[in-house]
Amino acid sequence: MFSTRCCKNTKISDEVHQSTLWGIRFAEGRHVTECLFALYSLDKRSELPNPIRYGPGMTHEFTVVDLDPAIKINFHRNLWDQSKLSPILPVMIGFQFHAVSDAAAAERIQLLVDMVMRQEFPPYIQSEWLPHFRDGLDITTPLLDMD
Repeated sequence: MFSTRCCKNTKISDEVHQSTLWGIRFAEGRHVTECLFALYSLDKRSELPNPIRYGPGMTHEFTVVDLDPAIKINFHRNLWDQSKLSPILPVMIGFQFHAVSDAAAAERIQLLVDMVMRQEFPPYIQSEWLPHFRDGLDITTPLLDMD
């Protein structure tokens, strides 16, 4: 039997920018996997260094990382307050894309999260995400510098 569980938390900084995390648990029998979907704006924020934009017009970045199985997501607490959650790197899925606002970007990713939760496509296969980001840039595939 396959089951899923999800929670979402948004953090707003300097009253303009928002970042959103989704914590997701997939369970098939006794095998449990947890991952974190993260969305954030690439706009400059005073408290952070300039973000890297891999292409013109990119406004947001979305990533998917597996979480260390030693620490489980507490679905009753805010994800931003769970500092012991530890991503396993490298990032599995990552895209930069353009959105007219943080709310529009979050809505776009929420639709994809909903599809994953309905098991319409697996979260770990890069090629399954590509059709949903034709207007964006894949940032997990290494870029080769031939010089």
